Amino acid sequence: MVSRASYFLLATFIILPLGLYISTRLAQLPTRSFFPPMPRGNIFLQFSNDSQPAIKDSSMKATKLWNPVRELSRGYGRLPFPIETTDDLPNAHSVVLNCKRDLDYLFFVHTAPDHHVHRKILRDALGMGSLSLAYNWTIVFFVGLSTNKDISSAIETEAADHGDIVVLPYYDTYKNLTYKFVYGMKWVTEYCPGVKYVVKIDDDVVINLSLMMKYLNDVPASKARVLYCQVLEHMPVLRETNSPWYLSHDVYPNREYPEYCSGRGLVLRSSLLQPLYTATFGLQFHGIDDAFVTGDAALVARVGHVDISRSFSHEDKDWTKVTAGSIMFCHVHDETLRSKSWEIIVKNLTSSLKETSTSNSADNTTVSQRLKAVVR
Repeated sequence: MVSRASYFLLATFIILPLGLYISTRLAQLPTRSFFPPMPRGNIFLQFSNDSQPAIKDSSMKATKLWNPVRELSRGYGRLPFPIETTDDLPNAHSVVLNCKRDLDYLFFVHTAPDHHVHRKILRDALGMGSLSLAYNWTIVFFVGLSTNKDISSAIETEAADHGDIVVLPYYDTYKNLTYKFVYGMKWVTEYCPGVKYVVKIDDDVVINLSLMMKYLNDVPASKARVLYCQVLEHMPVLRETNSPWYLSHDVYPNREYPEYCSGRGLVLRSSLLQPLYTATFGLQFHGIDDAFVTGDAALVARVGHVDISRSFSHEDKDWTKVTAGSIMFCHVHDETLRSKSWEIIVKNLTSSLKETSTSNSADNTTVSQRLKAVVR
């Protein structure tokens, strides 16, 4: 039989050193976490209504290309979306430069790879250097990858030429719209943190800009932590497997979504992007992007809603209402009508600037300088 002394010697010279060696090696292994590092206490208290993420030197470099795997995963162990194998991608270098100044508005546009005409219409209206300077805004398009090599090549050329497209590293499919929304928000917090308002639209929406700016100028400071949108309430979760909006009970057990915004057009302060983005890491992913971000994440982040449904239309026939200022947002599917709508709105905006130049003698010098930029 083995004596107690033998057990003691075995533990002292073999088992204990082996245990110490294994512990040391484990401590040296890199840790990887799915969730972002959370501060102690209530996460909702860390973001004030007017707080802005700190501007980082690296985010202000007008690089034409970016590495989304490196940038989007900064601070996290891995990314919760299906990154495709890609090289560096276009990074809206012109927008990054525009964001060096504190903008009033950033138009955050969801677009598809083959929607080059949609982007041209918006670029001609909102991307005009003269108007964007006069009204202190810029526009950025978010798009995913295409399986069509010709379309992929065309969009990379377009992105290089205009510098206003961010290409995200996954395929642009309906189910991936949530990723586009979530990582579009993160991109703005990294590259355009000083903007006051973010105006999120689809690329086939028309906005009466004068009406929108007047509305936001009249918003009280107490309404800073809300989303301005067409609010959808008591929307059922669809269980029909043939529906593009299908979600299984395992993915989304609730029968209804919390109230959320129609994603075709909504406005929010940029200070809300970070709490909304952070909230997404504690949620079960699903592909209904509007409900996920402006419903589920907003509920977690304690972000409210202001319903401006009366200022919305989803009918082409109402394009005259949006140009006349009767409504603020209109989904105009017809490209000819959409282009005409934007032309009228831009013309009216330019005329309004001229009238301001004439009537406001106190600010005559400043406004005249803006006017010269517009009519040049």
